[in-house]
Amino acid sequence: MGLDDLDLTEQEKHFLGIGTSSGTAGSNAGNAVVDLTADDDDSDHEDGQNASAQSVPCEICREELAFLDMAERQIHYDAHFSDPPEASNEPSNRAISANRQPIPPKENIFWSPSYSDQSFPKCFTPGIVPLLKRALLKSHHSGWTVKAALCQEGVCHIRTEWFDRFWGCGYRNFMMVCTALMTQSIQPSYSSLLRPNDASPGVRQLQHWLEDAWSIGYDGEGAAHFKQHIVGTRKWIGTADIWAVLSFLGIPAQLVDFRKNHDAPTALQEWVKSYFSDEERARASTSAFDALNSSPVLITKKLPIILQHAGHSRTIVGFEQDKKGGLNLLLLDPGKHVWTSMHQPF
Repeated sequence: MGLDDLDLTEQEKHFLGIGTSSGTAGSNAGNAVVDLTADDDDSDHEDGQNASAQSVPCEICREELAFLDMAERQIHYDAHFSDPPEASNEPSNRAISANRQPIPPKENIFWSPSYSDQSFPKCFTPGIVPLLKRALLKSHHSGWTVKAALCQEGVCHIRTEWFDRFWGCGYRNFMMVCTALMTQSIQPSYSSLLRPNDASPGVRQLQHWLEDAWSIGYDGEGAAHFKQHIVGTRKWIGTADIWAVLSFLGIPAQLVDFRKNHDAPTALQEWVKSYFSDEERARASTSAFDALNSSPVLITKKLPIILQHAGHSRTIVGFEQDKKGGLNLLLLDPGKHVWTSMHQPF
């Protein structure tokens, strides 16, 4: 029995792409990835960006590293982060005042479930994680899913719009993480750090913050690559740029690099599984009763992860382990859309 045999509602089938011609809930790399969004014929914006399988670009400055061995590549990456300035608890005044040019409101739209106004933009879809949990529980009861763990439930799917369709994936993944940061309760101060002077952490504001981070010493090589200028452009950004912005704003972030070899997919899967399983292990170590009675599908307090690979980036919101031993990473793709039936209040 497979996923097609599960007794799911039409909404859950649409969400998982089951029984539809355009759905992409499936797997690749040995059942490693499940994409939770649908193909968008009008926004298939990354087709021309995939690098050659032999290319190994630096994810920070985009310099070609294929000719370097692993030790030399590590030295190259370390150079990006040598002697970074210490992050403060408050964003620099530059984050508030350095508006080099007016930010177009239509190109800086942002919304969070934490906002009092619950009418969200069309490119936002809240409530993804609770719905995914219900679908995975049905899959478990039907015998397919052994267990699964998901990030905290405040994260929204955010797709690219007309103006950033071909270059906005990194920005949109940053925004997805922001929706989670603003709704988590462990560090409530993060919400205000992401909104200095009521700024909205949208696409164009992120560009301003990145230039501000460069101006005080974050990621000098990345700044040199962009020639210290990204505001108002259509330039792609990667996880290193997002790290620089979050650190600049006073929000801790971590970069994890997986070497490009035959072990990389497994190493990535196991790292993600361990990351989302921390809370389950903690419960098991403190209470045998809790361990025995815990749900096979957990919504944790973990934040989502931004996964960058050749030419594109996506947001990991959890993992699923199936009855065949497959470990599936659950992803939200900013380059794809969510069905209209999913657009309902959180």
